[in-house]
Amino acid sequence: MAGLLRKVSITGLLWFISSVVMAEYYIGMTAGFTGPQGQDNLAYRYGVEAYFQQINRSGGIKGEEIELEVLDDEFSPDLAERNLMRFVTRKGVLAVLGGDMATASSLALAAQREKVLFLGSLSGHPTLYGNVRSVLNIRPSIAHEAEFLCRQMRTQGIRQATVVSPDESAEHIAELCGEHRVELTTVRYSASTLNFQSTIAAIQKLGHEHVILVGSSVGLNRLLDQAPATTLGFHTFWLPSLVDLTVVSNNIATPVNINQISFLPKNLEQTKTYQEYQRSLQQLNAYLVPTQRGFEGYLAGKILAIGLQDVVKPFEIENPSDFMKLPLNVARRLTGWVQTGKDFELQSKLINALSVMRSFDLGIGYYPGYQENENSLNWNLSILSGSPR
Repeated sequence: MAGLLRKVSITGLLWFISSVVMAEYYIGMTAGFTGPQGQDNLAYRYGVEAYFQQINRSGGIKGEEIELEVLDDEFSPDLAERNLMRFVTRKGVLAVLGGDMATASSLALAAQREKVLFLGSLSGHPTLYGNVRSVLNIRPSIAHEAEFLCRQMRTQGIRQATVVSPDESAEHIAELCGEHRVELTTVRYSASTLNFQSTIAAIQKLGHEHVILVGSSVGLNRLLDQAPATTLGFHTFWLPSLVDLTVVSNNIATPVNINQISFLPKNLEQTKTYQEYQRSLQQLNAYLVPTQRGFEGYLAGKILAIGLQDVVKPFEIENPSDFMKLPLNVARRLTGWVQTGKDFELQSKLINALSVMRSFDLGIGYYPGYQENENSLNWNLSILSGSPR
């Protein structure tokens, strides 16, 4: 009987220890989720959550689940930085997602200080690209896309155009196009505006056939929806990849001629990973609609999982003597202490592992990777042309 009880006790102890070891890997996301721009960020968030739910259902990362912690920073740089600090100190996150034009720089500086991966950003902010410690980018930078767009316009013989934007990116694009001898006239509007009549009037007054539209997908949808059919029929609109064409063209009755920069394959919806994204999104919430921005979030989750698979080495308990080998954080839990703070070693390994991956098999028919001394994936840009209707 004593021997049986001892076996039961050991079995129970091993089960308890194993359950303690089965910790979660936390990823943080801070972004603004209100207003027009917030809709794009929400779509991105749901894409990340869809992938994490998918991989957790299949056993997680070597037996451990990934959990996404989300905080709204209201597009405030100070609040975004505080959110990152909260992720680090309370959850010991391995990486942080998010960052729009207003908050990306603050998040990058905080990530460097805390030595945590900032996998960003949602905006392609130019200050995040190059040799920037602790920062890896998935999407191309705005500067890279703008230069590509200017070259395309020059090749097509376009010498003048209008660029419409709610922020300083209009001037930046105009400067880059000037280097390619394409003259751009800027039109600015408020990111929170609901009435685009003055913006439309400015576009009409300039009279340029080609118009570059920058802003949130919902905001640009409102702009095109308020424009008269004659305006829509006269102009050719150019969009950066940040803009979700499926949202922009929603409920626009008049056919619109749109050229959009894309870093994803033209047959995206036929790829294996996009179809997986559609299924996973439906499993997350049957009312969610697949979008380009959502798919970007799904890819971000997939890339993080690839990195974690490479660096995580699970602790395995085979006999009671392994109790003495338990990591400090598990020992603390067993003695009533809760681990706080960061796992510097795993954070560092994750950054290093991803930054040297020269190609990712993302299931989209193309294998982007991080090249030496570059912190952004080497996508092939292209122009998707035609009317979305």
